[in-house]
Amino acid sequence: MTGIVCLGMSLLIIKRNPYLKISQLFLITMSMVAIYTSSMFMLRNAGSYEMAILFAHLSLTTGVLTTSSMLYFSVYPPFDVQGSWPVKRKYSFILSATAAAIIIGALPVKVTTGNMGYWWVPTEWTFLWIGALAALTLPAVLFLNRAWDRAEDERLRRRYTLLSVALLFPFTITMLDVFLAWSVVDLYSLLPWGLLATGSIFAFIIIDYRPFNLPASAPRDEGGTVAMPDVVLLSGHCDLVKSKKTDAAYRMFLGEMESGSRGLIITNLHPGQVKERYGPIKAQILWLSSQPGSDRLDPTALTIIQHTMVDFLQKGDKSVILLDGLDHLISENQLEKVLKLIYAVHDAVVVSGAKLIVPVDPLTINTKDLAFIEKEFVVIEEVPA
Repeated sequence: MTGIVCLGMSLLIIKRNPYLKISQLFLITMSMVAIYTSSMFMLRNAGSYEMAILFAHLSLTTGVLTTSSMLYFSVYPPFDVQGSWPVKRKYSFILSATAAAIIIGALPVKVTTGNMGYWWVPTEWTFLWIGALAALTLPAVLFLNRAWDRAEDERLRRRYTLLSVALLFPFTITMLDVFLAWSVVDLYSLLPWGLLATGSIFAFIIIDYRPFNLPASAPRDEGGTVAMPDVVLLSGHCDLVKSKKTDAAYRMFLGEMESGSRGLIITNLHPGQVKERYGPIKAQILWLSSQPGSDRLDPTALTIIQHTMVDFLQKGDKSVILLDGLDHLISENQLEKVLKLIYAVHDAVVVSGAKLIVPVDPLTINTKDLAFIEKEFVVIEEVPA
């Protein structure tokens, strides 16, 4: 039942937003939980000692793979935890986790039977299995705790706390299961309850994750392109896309990239969120964030933002820039300073024959300020997505 419930939650999540990477990772993780709990169920109900040994080996292997998938889910970048080894070296991590699972699954194992069916008999080899689970769980928890210390946003801190708890649930209950088995207590395994709690916490975190609640981006066609609004962007022009959503502006930008343009995105969205919504983008993405780090621009440092954009335009022909976050810049700075930025970049766009796309929600900027901004742009309104 734990496997069925966890798999059901993942199917509901993937149905709600199938193009979000974190939804796909949740489906993979919960599928591993379903396989793991199924192997334990088959171990309990094995028809013979030989079959019980086979399922015991299978449960050891799937236990390591399940813990590995939970680790990867917990430190995935869209949760703003950067620099983790599993994410930066994804294929190396997958190979290492698979190799560890195969080695652990091949360990000598003993089973016994009781009123509840077959179950493991803890031996000295059990410590190696527990060690592998600890090596996957505890470093990830420490990593999340360090991220918690660095975070200033209470919502991020809550997310890191929940992820740490979710990782510790299965590991702690596994230790309790082993202790009970060593004490010859004939009980059902408590581990499925821990896995169910972990799956529920993961599901809550995804539902609470902002991009999950945004409309899913449209799938690409067989040629790898994205459906574009029927608008032609002219070289040497700055286009202001007035819309409540930014999808139209991003699709314009992707269309320019498909035609061979050099691209730069400056956005108040995390780069991982951009890539999840619109797919792999062969463009540099700079995040408007006050938190220090690579590929980030302080929204109050307008001179640096201006220099970055102008320098990009001067380094090559057929360039296009998407500036997503104009309202954010205005909220962090005086309008006059933001207008100076726009004037300077506008001149650079005209001279270089490039293109600048700026999405803006008219409701986020007062009418007078918006009128000043519109003077420097070709205004596009009500663009069909």
